[in-house]
Amino acid sequence: IDLSGKVAFVTGSTRGIGHAIARSLYDAGAKVATVGRDERRAKDVAAGLGERAAGFACDVAQGEQVEQAIRGAL
Repeated sequence: IDLSGKVAFVTGSTRGIGHAIARSLYDAGAKVATVGRDERRAKDVAAGLGERAAGFACDVAQGEQVEQAIRGAL
């Protein structure tokens, strides 16, 4: 699968299954927004993926935070 030019917004990507999904999407060529409640951890995960990744703090139960993170990712 070639996801070059696509943007993936992966919630829960700071650990476990979410992190594995973010890694797979990154490896397939996508730009990846790593999203979690802990901003530092989200940014650290993004840095570990590479230059096509960026980390964002977001509690998905808070609509305004989700909208803000999506705007940042785009």
